[in-house]
Amino acid sequence: MNHINNFTKENQNTEQKAKEHMLQVLDQIKKGKVTMTPRFYFTLRFTALIAVSVLLFIFSSFFFSFLFFALQASGYYFLFGFGLKGFTTLIILFPWSLFLIQVLLLALIEWLLKGFSFGYKTPLAYLILGIVGISMLLGLVVYLTPLHDDFESEAKHNNLPVLGGLYDHVRRPSHDHGIYNGTVIAISTSSIMVKIDDAGDVATDTLVVMDSAALQLSKQVSLGQGVFIAGEIDHEKFIPYGIHITFTPATPTQRPEFGSSSEEFSAQPTY
Repeated sequence: MNHINNFTKENQNTEQKAKEHMLQVLDQIKKGKVTMTPRFYFTLRFTALIAVSVLLFIFSSFFFSFLFFALQASGYYFLFGFGLKGFTTLIILFPWSLFLIQVLLLALIEWLLKGFSFGYKTPLAYLILGIVGISMLLGLVVYLTPLHDDFESEAKHNNLPVLGGLYDHVRRPSHDHGIYNGTVIAISTSSIMVKIDDAGDVATDTLVVMDSAALQLSKQVSLGQGVFIAGEIDHEKFIPYGIHITFTPATPTQRPEFGSSSEEFSAQPTY
C-alpha cells in the first residue's frame, strides 16, 4: 500500500508541476513576452521538409549512381589498388561539387527538422547514416539501369543541359594527373611503349615508360595487352606507380627482339 500511495503522490506532484508550467506560459503570452507561431508556419515548414527530403533522395541516388558509373567507365576504381598515391589521386578527382550540393541538402534537412519535436529526438549521426545508406542502395539500383549510358549519349549530341558537362570525358582518365588507358605496342629491357587510347589533349599518342620501372613492368605485361597506367614525370621519364591489365588479346603477340639490352625508343615521354 505504501508503494501505491507514494506513486499516487508522485503522479499528483507531476500533474501539479505541469499545470503550474502551463499557467506560467499563458501568463508570459498575456504579457506579450511569448508569441505564438501560426499553424500555417508549421504546415509550410513540414511541406518544405517533405519536398527537400524527396529532392535529397533523388539527388543522392543520382550522385552515388554517377559515382559508380564514372569509376567503372574511366577505370578509376583501379586506383584503389595503387597504394597511397593512387588513393590520393582518387581524392583529387572526386566530384566535390556534387558532394557539396549533397552536404547543403543535408544541412537544410537538419535545419527544417529542428522545427519539430521529433527532430530533436533523432540523433544527427543516425539520420545521416540512414539517408546515405538508403541513397547508396538506390544509387546502385540506378547504376544497374541504362540511365547514365543514355545521359552520356545525349550529352555527346549536346542534348543534355546542366548535367552534360559531367559526361564529357567520363570514359577517358585524366591525362593531367598522369592517368592513361592504352595498349602495349613494344617492350625492351629499358623501355615499354604504350599507345594511348583517346590521346585527346596530349602531344603524341605514345607513352614511353623507362628505366627501372620498365624493368618491373616488363615482368607483368605482354605485347598487345591493354593497360590502365598511372604515374608521373621524373626528369623527362614517365615513372608509373601503378598498372592494371585491362584486357589480353585472344592470340598473344610475340615480343620483338632488340639488338641490345641498352636500346631505347626514340619517342619522347609525354604526360
